[in-house]
Amino acid sequence: MAVAKDEIDLNKKLDILRTEERFYENQIEKINNELSKLQSEEDALKSWLETEKQENDIAMLLEDDGREDQESVMSTEQK
Repeated sequence: MAVAKDEIDLNKKLDILRTEERFYENQIEKINNELSKLQSEEDALKSWLETEKQENDIAMLLEDDGREDQESVMSTEQK
């Protein structure tokens, strides 16, 4: 009789452990999904930042080119 009771207790504990396992597996899946979303957002932000840097570089080059043209005109006028 004691053996049967021990077996019932062990089965209950096993059921509890399986339930906990499913819970943690679900939590891991949620975390992985959130991580995937965050990685996608990070990739999008990196892409945006790279585009902004390129646009800024182009603007600076155009600005520098404009200054050189202005300096050239001024030096020509002085001659």
